[in-house]
Amino acid sequence: MKRVFLQSKKKDSNVTLANTNQVKVSNPKINRAIKELERLHNEVRAKRAELAVTSAAVQAKEQMGADLFQVIQLVEQELRCAEAKREAAEAEERRTFDILRDVKAQLKLVDFENNQAQIYLSRH
Repeated sequence: MKRVFLQSKKKDSNVTLANTNQVKVSNPKINRAIKELERLHNEVRAKRAELAVTSAAVQAKEQMGADLFQVIQLVEQELRCAEAKREAAEAEERRTFDILRDVKAQLKLVDFENNQAQIYLSRH
């Protein structure tokens, strides 16, 4: 144990250090001041811990925001790709419809020619 003597008006104001974390003082005013300092120190530590938790939460939310923004960009890209595929499919459908219309017209022409040939053959 180390003994530290404080210069004071009172004769009995010696300080005894039991270890680095505990301080014993024979002066009640100093004891109250030490307890108040310890309380304030604990408050500061609690506030620092609270701040660290808040800071971590903010960082996590910022990361989630960044991740969400990235997801939104990917979804928008997929939507643009899907829109392009839809437009290509619609164009292909129009081409197919045009081909079917041409085939129907040719079938009608062939049918008409076939009917004409049968009429011609039936007359001769």
